[in-house]
Amino acid sequence: MTYLQQPAQNLPANCTRTAQPPAKQSSMQSDRSLAKTGMAVSLGALVVTGLMRTPQARALHFIAGTALVGLCIWHTTLYKPNNKK
Repeated sequence: MTYLQQPAQNLPANCTRTAQPPAKQSSMQSDRSLAKTGMAVSLGALVVTGLMRTPQARALHFIAGTALVGLCIWHTTLYKPNNKK
């Protein structure tokens, strides 16, 4: 028996079941939080390394920028598109 086929027990009349079990939603929330935290950290690293004038800072600046772009792409894939027109 799948999650959606289980009988509703002790649910209010206006409460509907979601397509994903609660554990999956929690994982999605933690992934979203992790992506946002990663973006904030990489943005901070970009600011700090942008103010520094050493060859090592230039390399770290490039890495932090690449990480920010990757995390932004990951962050956008965690949200379902809105198909309303």
